[in-house]
Amino acid sequence: MSKTYQIKEDDYEKIREFVQKRKEDAKLYMRRGGFREEDIWVGAMAEFATYYYLREKGEDCSAPDLTIYSAKEKSYDADIRCNSRFYHVKGQSLRSQKLYGDSWLLQRYDKIAQKPIKRHYLILCTVDVDNKEVTIKATPSVNSIHYYELFGECKHPAFRRTKRALYLSQISDKLSKTQLWRI
Repeated sequence: MSKTYQIKEDDYEKIREFVQKRKEDAKLYMRRGGFREEDIWVGAMAEFATYYYLREKGEDCSAPDLTIYSAKEKSYDADIRCNSRFYHVKGQSLRSQKLYGDSWLLQRYDKIAQKPIKRHYLILCTVDVDNKEVTIKATPSVNSIHYYELFGECKHPAFRRTKRALYLSQISDKLSKTQLWRI
C-alpha cells in the first residue's frame, strides 16, 4: 500500500522560492557539510505531501515550515505536528531509490534514532521532483521501529559514522500492515 500526491502549483512555487533562498545562503549549508539542490526539493516536497495526507485524514496540522534556520536554531524536532502527535518526514529521491532501494537516512544523534518516543511517527516518502509527485510508502511509529530494531547501517560507507538507515524491505518484513500504516 502506498499513496501518491501531486504537489499543488501554489505550493510548488513556495518550494521553488525556498530552494532558491537556501541556495543563496550556501555558506550556511556548506559549513554543515553542504546539500545538493535535489535534496532540498525532496525534503520540502515530502513535507507538503505529508501535510496533504494528514489533512486528508482529518488532522489539524502545522503547515510545512519553509524557514531557513541558523545552525544553532536547527533542531531535530518533528517536521509536522498534529495535536499531540509528531511526524518526522523522510524523503528519498528517485535517483537514490535506484541506487539503494527504498531507504531513508536519519542523523545518528537525532533523538528518534536513539530511543523510542511515544506519539512520534515517521512518514517515509519517495519523491519524483521532475513530475512533482510524492509517494508515501509507510507511516510507522518510532516505537515500533525501535521495538523491532529496524535501524540499520547505511549502504554508502561515507554516511556510516553520522547516519542510520531504514530500509523498506526490512520494515515490511517485520511490521504488520497496521504497524506500517499507523496513520
